[in-house]
Amino acid sequence: MSDQDFRLLEPLIDLRPNPVLSMVRGLEATLAPRTQAYVGELLQPLRGQADISPAREALIANDPYFIGASYSRLRFDRDEIVANLEALMAMPGEALMQWDGAGVAPIVVSGGHEAERATYARSYPASSALVRRVRDAFAAIMDGPAYAAIVAGGTRRLALAPNCVGSSSISSLPGYSMVGVGEEARFDNPQVNGLIHEAVHGIMFLAECATGRQLVHETGRTPIVSPWSGNPLDPYQFVQALVVWHVLLAYWDEADPDSDERRRAAKGFRDAQGDRGAQRVLDTIEENVDPEFLAILRACDEASAARA
Repeated sequence: MSDQDFRLLEPLIDLRPNPVLSMVRGLEATLAPRTQAYVGELLQPLRGQADISPAREALIANDPYFIGASYSRLRFDRDEIVANLEALMAMPGEALMQWDGAGVAPIVVSGGHEAERATYARSYPASSALVRRVRDAFAAIMDGPAYAAIVAGGTRRLALAPNCVGSSSISSLPGYSMVGVGEEARFDNPQVNGLIHEAVHGIMFLAECATGRQLVHETGRTPIVSPWSGNPLDPYQFVQALVVWHVLLAYWDEADPDSDERRRAAKGFRDAQGDRGAQRVLDTIEENVDPEFLAILRACDEASAARA
């Protein structure tokens, strides 16, 4: 696998299990050596600060691949990475999970930052029901080896927020995600959607780290209207969304072809009137997309339009 080539993401086009697993392992092999040294570089100045906690130091030391990978993306700095880590470590232990490649389990953390953890616990009380639903979602995803590999490769730390809707991930910390579901959830399987959705983002963040390049060149374009959600997106968000929805469509096509989730994913690629919304948007921004990644995007769009 080239260190400068977005073609490493090609397994996302047809989602065959072995190539997807090889892609994930290739990302880890490419990134791990170069990031080991960064752990010491990051921890040394932090040890000189009065506010460093054992919990934060342990989290950094245990995740050199993800933390170091995030630092290689030049638009993020150390302060932002540390702030994100601090927020994660403020979460109650029972609401913070990790994926070990075969299942999901709570993270054992030290007792540092009790005040922040207590504040988070009041805002986001741990929910045993949500934990069970997320475990069930992981189990369902494991039935599809390609999707299991994506979730394993793109999810290192998972925060559970029972009174939040949807999911989110931290681009400066590839592999760190939050999944929640509140009363406003529109679809039946928000945890499955969230886990796959954020893991695909994580894989693409890591690909940028591995290549040292951005998926999309900076642009001042006016927001794009998402053909899936109708929300405004910038070009960077759109190209990530295209791959995310491509993977979700493939998953629901196998798992439940009659589901609302499948219909929602499909409509951006070909709506009821036959409009190729994703293709139309991609045509308007193609000059801003890395050429190697553009070829992957067009292949994902073609595959999903045929499936839709």
